[in-house]
Amino acid sequence: MKTFKVLSLLLSYPELDWLDALPEMAALVSDEQPVHGKTMECLRPLFEHLEAEPLLSLQESYVEHFDRNARCSLSLFEHVHGDSRERGQAMVDLVQRYRDVGLRFSGEALPDYLPAYLEYLSLLPVQEAQDRLSEITHLLRTVGERLAQRESPYVALFDCLLALAGEPVLDASGELPVADQDPEAMDREWAEAPVLFGPGCTPGEARTQVVHFHKGAGS
Repeated sequence: MKTFKVLSLLLSYPELDWLDALPEMAALVSDEQPVHGKTMECLRPLFEHLEAEPLLSLQESYVEHFDRNARCSLSLFEHVHGDSRERGQAMVDLVQRYRDVGLRFSGEALPDYLPAYLEYLSLLPVQEAQDRLSEITHLLRTVGERLAQRESPYVALFDCLLALAGEPVLDASGELPVADQDPEAMDREWAEAPVLFGPGCTPGEARTQVVHFHKGAGS
């Protein structure tokens, strides 16, 4: 489903080459009309934001949201394995999944970069892609709620992904803004309650997931 390719670009570090193609990207999503035609309804605020803001402002905002805020990291395994040795093996398995569908990982971003995962999904049959997406809805909801508390326009994309996975859209009412949280409590949450992939996973058996090879933030 090409919609996943569009979502991969929308969640990548802003560059003029794909920002200039926003009208074509919106038309492609509208033509596919996944989720009973509601995808563009979810995404419209993000498209409007990306079309209205200067490039430098978009790039600064992206870095602020995703590079300088570990709780909103787009590196999937950071939420599962942190910096443990298990992350290295998960990366190897992830790259193999890319190779199985003909993708070759290159560029500065790590394999578990979420836009790369969405690139991978764009090459799968629709039902399989939605099943794979369903395995990371805990991550999508957690990061999305944190973005909602920051009033980020990227919330629209996480709403869209949850809808594509057949999940309810975000409700950020229970999450305190990052600036208002106690740093020690945040550290405990990060260390003791990682976001896991798939129902029934435990920290010792988190499932490998996949994530394009777009230029990462900070480039």
